[in-house]
Amino acid sequence: MNVPIKAIIFDCFGVLVVEAWVPLRDELFANDAELLEQANDNMKRLSLGHISVEDFASHIATMSDLSKEEVFDRMHANPINKGLFEYIHTLKSTYRLAILSNVGANRIKELLGEENMKVFDVIGLSYDMGVAKPDPLAYTTIATQLALEPNECVFTDDQPRFVEGAVAVGMRGIVFRDTASFRIELEEILA
Repeated sequence: MNVPIKAIIFDCFGVLVVEAWVPLRDELFANDAELLEQANDNMKRLSLGHISVEDFASHIATMSDLSKEEVFDRMHANPINKGLFEYIHTLKSTYRLAILSNVGANRIKELLGEENMKVFDVIGLSYDMGVAKPDPLAYTTIATQLALEPNECVFTDDQPRFVEGAVAVGMRGIVFRDTASFRIELEEILA
């Protein structure tokens, strides 16, 4: 018998907001394995708070044909997933809600705004926690912050490897493709 779900945990990029980094990274570096690895390493360093977003943009600009300003502008093209937020508001009265995201300092507040952030009970950010998905500690830390066991949580992310990390610690997982399919999959888990 499954343990009842008490919390739903959302990734930010590619779920709560449209992902800008992965398409940009792939456009610039998909054909060069060494540069792709460097770009991913720079993103990891940004997510853990080891470099600033300005330094990150400078590194990516140096590696590409884009200016630092162009990198910064394209990295910040992350509109909110309004349909998902409408659905999240319907979940608020029944479930604890959280964000678990690999992200640099202050980025979530810029993207979501104060009002959208208020719907979440816990916000776990890699730069604050000092650990990034798919490290098991990221998932167990967010569950602890929710005062729950991992098996009482559902985690959704657009990156399958991050969902696999959540499942490995006992969470239920949903790979996010779009709001409609997420809603169907979540409601099956919650039934």
